[in-house]
Amino acid sequence: MLDEFPFAGNYESGALNGITHGKDCAQVTAVRADTTGDLATDWPTVMTTVGTVTGSEKCVRGHIPRSLNTDLGGVYGGFVVSQRLADNDPFWLSITF
Repeated sequence: MLDEFPFAGNYESGALNGITHGKDCAQVTAVRADTTGDLATDWPTVMTTVGTVTGSEKCVRGHIPRSLNTDLGGVYGGFVVSQRLADNDPFWLSITF
């Protein structure tokens, strides 16, 4: 399963905000630190910028390994179902470390 957490599932995607190519977004990537098999240990820094980020970009494009993207997308999908979110329902996304 591939997804674009959570932007493909709501109205925050670059395409829905006038972006025609991902190169126009700020670029971020995951940084692998180890190969223990534990995702949190192996990928402690998920968002490291690639190139120059000005802050005026309308979107962020993440280069994320499939294992990280699939797991998180599944959690988001479960959240949508469990909270009975309907189209255009507002919600906050809070990330803690």
